[in-house]
Amino acid sequence: MPPSEKRLTGYARLLQQNGLYPLPRRLRWKDRRDKEHKPATPFLIVPNGPGDAGARPLDAVHARHSSAIDVVDPVTHAVVTSPVPGHAYQLRCRVQNHGAVASYAALAEFYAAAPGELDALAAGTGPRPQSLGIVGLVVAANGEAVAVCPKPWNVAAPAMSVLVRVQDPLVDRGGGRYDPAEDRHVARGDAVPDFSGTWVGTETILANGSTTQIKIVIQQVAYGARIAVYSQVGGTIPAVPQESGSASVLGDTFTFSYTEVLGGSPFASNAWTFALQPGGLHFTHHCHFLQPGDPRADIDSEGMLARQ
Repeated sequence: MPPSEKRLTGYARLLQQNGLYPLPRRLRWKDRRDKEHKPATPFLIVPNGPGDAGARPLDAVHARHSSAIDVVDPVTHAVVTSPVPGHAYQLRCRVQNHGAVASYAALAEFYAAAPGELDALAAGTGPRPQSLGIVGLVVAANGEAVAVCPKPWNVAAPAMSVLVRVQDPLVDRGGGRYDPAEDRHVARGDAVPDFSGTWVGTETILANGSTTQIKIVIQQVAYGARIAVYSQVGGTIPAVPQESGSASVLGDTFTFSYTEVLGGSPFASNAWTFALQPGGLHFTHHCHFLQPGDPRADIDSEGMLARQ
């Protein structure tokens, strides 16, 4: 019997006869890891709007108007889109976790600054403003939580913006820059102008300078607006609007489109652009006729309306 076999116990020789000896070398724990399947982690998102699953980048307009951030009046408990300087508000932010496991160490950071300062911060060319507050929260797997700033926001100047970054510093860290267009952990809410009201004046056709009376009624709630257009017919403003519909208000300017139907067929498409200016509500109107064979050219008009 070879010397090497003499040193084996009877049990070891039995294992050897059945192909079970020598035992395989044990791998180090680093070598035993499943390199193809990473462990489940949270996937935190500050949603920009409904259906946001975290895909980035966002366009510049939407990146500045996240529906996840609320500025709340502490007296009326209403969400406001145009904070008033000299008033204090409560800030809160909705956070979603699209990951398979909960985040138990999420942190929400709240900031408020002028839009230009936040633009520079996102570009990496400006300093980070002083934080309004940091709060911890737990976000369940495939769940949502609300982070509330621990301190009130005292608005010092008009046209201020709010920025929120949410991250789990242990397993789901945010990016180095506070850029809402590129990072799902970051959201920004700029003040939204108040377009609501009944606006009256005249509409001027640019090609010939002719004018007609017009009334535009805008009902606005946060980023949503309902528009009704009443154009002069036979020397008077009708009781029923010729055009009505919904639009999103994102910034100082927003657009509204409407297709007129005649006899069950599309007759004309209308594109409106509204902008608040010191003199009132400025609008442009482009009308394109859709009926086959209609010889009329497109009509462009504009006007400046006063709020009643």
